[in-house]
Amino acid sequence: MAKNLSGTLSRTLMAFNMSLNQSIVKTVAKQEFRKLQITLPIIALLASLGILVNAMICYGILKKKTLQTSTFYLLINLGVSHSFILFTSAAITVTNCFLALHLMGTPTLAASCKFSYYVNGIACILSMVTLIAISIERYHMITPGLSRRTSMLNTSRKLKTIITLTWVVGILIALPILTLADILAEYPYMCNIRYISFNFNIAYFTSLFIAALLIPIITVNVIYIKIMNFLRQNETPTDGQLRNYKILKKNYLHHLKTVKLLILVTVTFILTCTPFFMANLIIAYNAQNSVYFFLRLGRKTDSISFLGNAFLILLCIQSPLIFLYSSQSIRSALPFQCCSKFRRSVMDTNSENRLPKILTVSSFNNFVVSAGS
Repeated sequence: MAKNLSGTLSRTLMAFNMSLNQSIVKTVAKQEFRKLQITLPIIALLASLGILVNAMICYGILKKKTLQTSTFYLLINLGVSHSFILFTSAAITVTNCFLALHLMGTPTLAASCKFSYYVNGIACILSMVTLIAISIERYHMITPGLSRRTSMLNTSRKLKTIITLTWVVGILIALPILTLADILAEYPYMCNIRYISFNFNIAYFTSLFIAALLIPIITVNVIYIKIMNFLRQNETPTDGQLRNYKILKKNYLHHLKTVKLLILVTVTFILTCTPFFMANLIIAYNAQNSVYFFLRLGRKTDSISFLGNAFLILLCIQSPLIFLYSSQSIRSALPFQCCSKFRRSVMDTNSENRLPKILTVSSFNNFVVSAGS
């Protein structure tokens, strides 16, 4: 009799807890859906705009033969990865909206979570690796003692190999995300990063933080510091170059502007991606599913999620806009003239046709000789 009573009470308490839990989940899901109704159109609009601008940059580079250099092809690769980030950011928001509305994790929605998070991870890693490749290419083409023959991208075959490698690296490093991303049965109102085990989650997200963020930060910092030091050392011409000082000064400023432009794009991307890597690392060290972690934050969750997505999307829009703003050649290759008011009178037409390839002491002399003749 006592055992039956105990079993009945246990089942009653369990049913009550489940009912209470479902009630809480429904309340949270309704709040989430109301907020997503506002944020989804904003995210979708910004993502569409970003994909359009990146497509314009890629089209302009492919259309203009003088822009078909190794650096610009890497910028196309960057534009493609940014477009994937934009698309998947919007896709994750759409999936969360469906989940919050229906509170049911169907196989299709679970697959959408896995696909969106996986492709987003690939694109972020791909962008980081591409930015490293661009910095190394600039270093090879500018620094003395490294001629075009030693450049890692001096042939079409090498360029294709490097671009393929950037994709392979991104696909392989992001592969565990397919296992980690899912929908939590008890809280099916948003995509979740699953807690598998302390060792697995810590090992993966720590490795991801080091390989996809820390190493790129150190690499690009060292390379661009070396490039800037070299440019400053060659700012003042030698006695034999004084008669062509204006030409050399213009050439120097063009190189300096290009490097500063690449540094700006690199730094903004790294700064924007850092919170995402840090968040995954913190969740892993807390040994929790991401849904549980965000539930603890309460109302801050939606604001943090929206701001994170918005910053990442704005970044992927900002980079192509910077290139569009700075290059008359890309603008002129488009089927319509855009940003005409941003045309710069400082650079002549010839110097804007492509990014500078070589800036060494010998190239200064060759440039002077050709200018004199």
